[in-house]
Amino acid sequence: MQMDGGFHVDMIEVFAERYGKGLPAGDRKAQSFQSTARAGWPRFSLAVQRQAAQAIRAALEHVLHPPITERSMNPFPCPCCGYIVHADPPGSYDICPICFWEDDISQLRFPEMGGANHVSLIQGQRNFVRIGASEERILKHVRKPLASEQRDPDWRPIDPARDQIERPQAGVDYGSTYPADSTRLYYWRKPQAQ
Repeated sequence: MQMDGGFHVDMIEVFAERYGKGLPAGDRKAQSFQSTARAGWPRFSLAVQRQAAQAIRAALEHVLHPPITERSMNPFPCPCCGYIVHADPPGSYDICPICFWEDDISQLRFPEMGGANHVSLIQGQRNFVRIGASEERILKHVRKPLASEQRDPDWRPIDPARDQIERPQAGVDYGSTYPADSTRLYYWRKPQAQ
């Protein structure tokens, strides 16, 4: 079902799942969106669905349509598809407009695990090669790279036989163990396993 302004209900559900709890608590549109997302779309009128779509669109406008000046200054690649699309270093939770991967630093560090994305980074990369999106369910929301968007020349998909993949250990608090320079987690820039 297509919503006001071209937003699709299923697109809103993807955002609801990822961002529903992060909208401003005092915002009436955000509160309406949150209650709509919790209860499920089919029970609500089109007017309520439109209101929720507008709240999400306002909160995430920079993700869907970054300013041209920001696009041209993006220095950080998406770890899933390799295209240089992010203005902030790893862990920004920005969404790649090309493959729709959410930039989750824990999934960059532990690429075999799920996280903000339903699939692991390794599976997201395989999906991108196969279908052009990090997940099949969001395929209709991705786009081809713009002419100005280049892939990091050193980027490549993770190769478990070649790369040193860190695996989390039960009982370890990893919160304070991330490097200050999060780009050090880019596996394609690390020394390879011998």
